[in-house]
Amino acid sequence: MNYYDSYTYTYNSPLDSMLTGILAIYLIVFAVWFIFFVISYVFKGIGMYTIAKRQGMDYPWLAFIPFARTYLHGELGGSITLKSKSIRNPGIWLLAMPFIFGVVNFIFYMILWVVGIGAFSNLYADTLYNHGTGAGSHISSGMIMGLIIVIIIWAIIAIVYGAITKVLSVLVNHQILEKFTTKNMSIAHAVLCMVVPLYESICLFVMRNRDFNPGMEPNLGSPFIQPGYPTMPPGGSMPGPYTAMPESAPQAPVPEEAPVPETPDMSLPPVPPVPPVPPVIPAPAPEMEPEVTPETEPEPSVIILPDTEKGSDPLEPEKKENSDL
Repeated sequence: MNYYDSYTYTYNSPLDSMLTGILAIYLIVFAVWFIFFVISYVFKGIGMYTIAKRQGMDYPWLAFIPFARTYLHGELGGSITLKSKSIRNPGIWLLAMPFIFGVVNFIFYMILWVVGIGAFSNLYADTLYNHGTGAGSHISSGMIMGLIIVIIIWAIIAIVYGAITKVLSVLVNHQILEKFTTKNMSIAHAVLCMVVPLYESICLFVMRNRDFNPGMEPNLGSPFIQPGYPTMPPGGSMPGPYTAMPESAPQAPVPEEAPVPETPDMSLPPVPPVPPVPPVIPAPAPEMEPEVTPETEPEPSVIILPDTEKGSDPLEPEKKENSDL
């Protein structure tokens, strides 16, 4: 048996142990952060979904969609009124501000990249070709100063963006929670939502089923009531557009409902029966005597008699004619 075959070499340096410990800590932190993220995402989604549904919003399921839930979170609070101005659509601002800051961040990153490469390339060329005489050190110093100024401006913009985002989120949470609790408690809850992890998700989850404060109920409109269909009157009873049903299709008789016996109310004392009141018979009207109208006397008929005094005979002309003959 060879002596060198049975001997093993082990290399366990302190650097390997340190890197293994750092990797283990990183994995534990990442696992804890992932668990907190899932709990926060689910609780906040359920809370916003229930509140949006109770307020009658069109798409409450947006509470479970990334980026869209940010818009829904702002719209749940409604318009934010300040002293002289108002923010009508805070959801759009909450959704658009991260994209705007991302564009600004990319621009500053490119500036730092270009200025940094130029500064270090000039410094390297000065060291390589001038042998440290300092002929090109002035240009490199100017670029480094510009790089520092750009970094300061970038940091200021990042701080302002973070402050505006936090204040807007506090105002939105205050508008949402004020509908379910007092004003002072809503301000305290809104501030704690920005400081304590998971506080915002748990707070929205707890407040989702509480009753709205008086005067802050959502305006869901009047309920939709379908109009009743007009009944068909019998033929010939009503003129107009109504017509009688044809005899070939008679209407089915409507069954009469059995009268429901009234249950006496035992909480009230019994009322004594009232004796019947005899009906009042009106007195007959006095008979009126008929008016007697005086009979008019008939006018005497006038008879005209022939004039016999002068001896005129009505047959005299005839006698004369006969005599002539």
